Amino acid sequence: MKLKSGYIPFAILAAALLFADATAFAQGRRGQSPRPTTTNAQQQQYRLEITPFYGYQMGGRTYYTQGEVNIADTEVYGVHIGVPTPFGAVVEFLYSHQPTRLDGVYSPPFEPSRKQKLFDMNVDYYMIGALRPLRPGPTQPFGIVYLGAANMRPTSGGHTDEWFFAAGLGGGVKARLNPRLGLRIQGRLMMPLRFSGGGLWCGVGGCNIGVGASSSILQLDLNAGLVIYL
Repeated sequence: MKLKSGYIPFAILAAALLFADATAFAQGRRGQSPRPTTTNAQQQQYRLEITPFYGYQMGGRTYYTQGEVNIADTEVYGVHIGVPTPFGAVVEFLYSHQPTRLDGVYSPPFEPSRKQKLFDMNVDYYMIGALRPLRPGPTQPFGIVYLGAANMRPTSGGHTDEWFFAAGLGGGVKARLNPRLGLRIQGRLMMPLRFSGGGLWCGVGGCNIGVGASSSILQLDLNAGLVIYL
């Protein structure tokens, strides 16, 4: 059975929680003492943080010879999975999913411009990032950089998927509520990159866009999530 892409972040979250519960149970069976606790929540040690998030993603315009195409602004959701390091940074995996559509604006010479919907599509990011808190304490502003891949997948029109190398950067605030829960608010700029010329979204009827070297698409994502510390 194929798993719908919109359920992937929640499947990852459920698997991680089950793994954490199984690990804790196994430690208890071996007679290991529980992890030390402290009244200072920000000093509480943890091995994993999981943050399901929901937000809004905008941008995604690119130009071609007779006009432009634009990824419609819509909701975005997904999950961060972070592992702290001894150096104070957090190594993080990001999966995000945006159900959207691609609109085209045609501007041929000596004719009025016209806009139309081209097809529905999904935009998925699979990224590895390094998050660095900017100061210690229960409320921590942070910066983060990402590298990974973006998949732009048409869901109508008979077009092929497009994979891109992607980079990103962002920042936000994490607030520790208690030793096990926190809040995270973040903005990030994501940039899928295409390093070779060719066509985008090709199907049986041809290609919608012809691009050159190093063409890029910029997307801005604003989101918030609940942090679970394990």
